[in-house]
Amino acid sequence: MNLETRKSHIAGIDAWTFIFSISILAINLAVRGWFNVHTAMSRDEPYTLYFAQLPVRQLLPIVLESNNPPSFEILLHYWCEIVGNGERSARWLPTIIISLGSIPFALLGKRIGGFPTMIFSSLLFLGSGVLMNFSHLDRAYCLLIAGAIFQIYFLIKCYESPSRIADIGWIIATTIICYCHYFGWFMLALTWFLILSVPSLKANMIRRIRTNTLVTLLVTAPIIVLVISQLGAAAAENALEVTTPKVDHITKLCVDFLNSEYALLLTLLTSCVFGILLLKRKQKLAGPATMLLSLLFISAHFIRAEHHHSIITFLLFILFLAATILCFSAIRSSKLVNTEKIILYWTLLPITCFFLASAAFPVFIDRYVCFALPPLILSVVILFSKISWKPLRYVFAVFFLVPFFYGFRLTPPYNVDNREAIDLFKKYHSAAELGIAGPGYHDLDFTYYFNRSIFYNGTAHMQDTSGVKLISDSGFARYKEGLRRELLRNRIIISHDSSDIDLGDAQSVAYYDGNTKLSYPDNGIYDYLFARFGQPIERKSFEGIYTVYLFRKD
Repeated sequence: MNLETRKSHIAGIDAWTFIFSISILAINLAVRGWFNVHTAMSRDEPYTLYFAQLPVRQLLPIVLESNNPPSFEILLHYWCEIVGNGERSARWLPTIIISLGSIPFALLGKRIGGFPTMIFSSLLFLGSGVLMNFSHLDRAYCLLIAGAIFQIYFLIKCYESPSRIADIGWIIATTIICYCHYFGWFMLALTWFLILSVPSLKANMIRRIRTNTLVTLLVTAPIIVLVISQLGAAAAENALEVTTPKVDHITKLCVDFLNSEYALLLTLLTSCVFGILLLKRKQKLAGPATMLLSLLFISAHFIRAEHHHSIITFLLFILFLAATILCFSAIRSSKLVNTEKIILYWTLLPITCFFLASAAFPVFIDRYVCFALPPLILSVVILFSKISWKPLRYVFAVFFLVPFFYGFRLTPPYNVDNREAIDLFKKYHSAAELGIAGPGYHDLDFTYYFNRSIFYNGTAHMQDTSGVKLISDSGFARYKEGLRRELLRNRIIISHDSSDIDLGDAQSVAYYDGNTKLSYPDNGIYDYLFARFGQPIERKSFEGIYTVYLFRKD
């Protein structure tokens, strides 16, 4: 049995594989489901929930003004109609979607080296902090991640089997990721890169994938024009205000994806050792490519960006380009089996392309490159499988898993829990004549925890257009006009500027400050309240970000 045949043999789904796959799905559902309300609604998640409650004919034109297709909002709309819109029940949707991805992920792990790599890959999938966070986020990224895993799995199945089930699976997975996020189209381009770059795939699959691609393009035709127009608009407006990254930002991304800098450094150092061994075996491309890329990332990790001289930054960038080109060439000519080649290309190409594209169009952030997370984990599994001496292999696994699980964070760094602060504000507000909450862009996540019935009254909000406008801009925020009015009827003013506030004859005011000074340093709200009431009679800060005050005249 040759290597290619052996890999095909261990890819089969026998009884034990089936039992393990169902078990790992159940474990993922249980663990992710147990923690799915651990983090608070924040950033764009409340927007998704708020607009998903609207009738589909109403939410479509609204969501199409944003940077994403409306498919996830539509899916969430019907999901909440069936299971309810409570915090836990709404989050079960991304929890289930990410958990379903654990099955093809485990099967890809098995293709690398049998049951040991299947178990190892499943542990990494379950223990990934970033994957855990995405499974608790009502955004389209869960579909993008799980859809990418299914797409690659079915691509490999198309190569292995003439069965039309694999073709249908690939078409469905590709259609889902194209409809869920505009960057999902990158995975379709990646498929063609793989077909043209891996010789055996090109020889056997180009006609088959061409047919599948045509079917996919027909199904996704309604959204293709939107993809072009939205990307053009976003580029023109510089909608994504993200700093253009340096090479060390790639290592930071990998640290986030692997939970720990020690896990990353162990991976890179082990890769360096393999590079030396490959050089001794006269692998003229694989050896230098592996060593150069590993040493580059180790250097970039220790040479922090704040210490970069422009010459060092430029040198690291040139070395990164050289290492990447060498790696692409080495993968193409290597003796790796197709599954391993596909996984390595799947890791390198998105990270490289998004990194380079960020020079003109900033997109190199974790949520946009999230579909490179599964192959990065599987690349570690490939490294594990290449350690031929079993005792050493399991030593590597232990030394990797310890920092990997120790570095696991259930709450992502961008998520700051505001629930306790809003609970206290509700208490202060009940004792005050008026309430103020700011800044304005926190209105949805504030309302979600302040009064759920107001938050889920979106259909009425869209019809409430009378009276003085509370939101001056004409962009996406105008759809929250009705929400602001209902909050005002409930004695809540949403503001990030003291000039917008009219207290009337109020003798007491509760103020929820969601770190307004970060975006509006001259907002003047606290000074305005201090000038009128003096020192607050109650004050408490949370997480070093949220502060709640109660002002009252003597």
